[in-house]
Amino acid sequence: MAPKYWKYLLVSALLVLCISASPSQTVSSNTIYEASATFTEVVPHPDGTRLYAVRVFMDDVLVIREGDLSPITTIPVGNGPNNITITPDGKYGLVPINEENNSRLDVILLTPSHVDYHKVVQQVTIAGQRGVQEVIVSPDGTTAYLITQRPGAGAIYPISLIDFTIGDPIPNPWSSGQSAIPSSMAFSPDGSKFYVSMSQQFNGNDILVYSHTHGLMTPLRTININQNDNVGGAGALFTISNGVSDQIWVTYGGRKLRRGFMGTGGGFLVLDINTDQLVADFPNTEFKRGAAAPFCGTPNKEHVLVLLGDYYIHTYNTLNLSNVSTYNGTDYFRQRKQANSSDSYFNDTYYACNIGPHGNHAYISTSSGSIHKMPISNFFTGTAKPAMSQTTVYDNPSIQAYYIYETQSG
Repeated sequence: MAPKYWKYLLVSALLVLCISASPSQTVSSNTIYEASATFTEVVPHPDGTRLYAVRVFMDDVLVIREGDLSPITTIPVGNGPNNITITPDGKYGLVPINEENNSRLDVILLTPSHVDYHKVVQQVTIAGQRGVQEVIVSPDGTTAYLITQRPGAGAIYPISLIDFTIGDPIPNPWSSGQSAIPSSMAFSPDGSKFYVSMSQQFNGNDILVYSHTHGLMTPLRTININQNDNVGGAGALFTISNGVSDQIWVTYGGRKLRRGFMGTGGGFLVLDINTDQLVADFPNTEFKRGAAAPFCGTPNKEHVLVLLGDYYIHTYNTLNLSNVSTYNGTDYFRQRKQANSSDSYFNDTYYACNIGPHGNHAYISTSSGSIHKMPISNFFTGTAKPAMSQTTVYDNPSIQAYYIYETQSG
């Protein structure tokens, strides 16, 4: 989740800006941009017609038409929404609420024919718990699992999506240390295993592994990510099966790096799900801005897009784990920085990605509030930057700050 204190930094920095084009540049468009409405990730609905984006500092969910990225409506939710997960049947959008007195999950109805379409129809509160980190849904769509962060090391609670009752927290028989908290969750592709990453971890139990049978979680083992002086534990998790192997992709921290923090020495690695053994390690690939959802897989499961929280999107082959291409978004972010050059801390970067159900586009949010709809073909063009005309960009409308984008004319 984007740190809440960004709200005050970004809002205080809103300026009306105007940039004049140099002789070698032409102004291509004027776009109005609202920095206070940072998105987490952009999630497509399973029917492919709509996108849902949580606006962290606006306490709402923006609904967008997939075709042209035009806004449809906004859905008010609780204070400090963290992200959104859509159930496999497309019926509900689940929004963890981070800054209420107790941990909470807001449930939005996504059935167009229903009178409560695009309204919060349930608020599931876990008394005595504070803060949330993530929510995922079981493969059969019957249960949501919500990470709470406090007190202590936090916990993971199952929530029935049939009657919205809260079950007992998942047991954690392993020592996790005083500051460790659950960070991310993932099911194996066949649903038989459940993985939990522990961030701020210092004793080696970086990933907790459970067997999963008919909703029952049984502790199996832990995985120690002893890579490159890792002392930050594990971060984001992503599982994929390419027909040859089942894999789990994991970010990990270095001396100063953990989920959501800048630092050095971190990276990501790939584990074999069947053996829980290391397959490949990619060290010193620093996730500079703590990307919320740094991995997304192509429809044929043969490639994974990796966002490192910078200006590039890296594409890896899941069969041989080679880096087959790097999409260079530097020009777009250069224009952003030129438009806001007076703000030294302003550092817009790629933040989270998802791929739509039809497999034609990736939907990528940036750390300061734009949404990019990008053809999958963009990521298989080597290191050359594809034409910006192939990328549709949505920016939050506001009257507070103006950004003039420029394109090279020569």
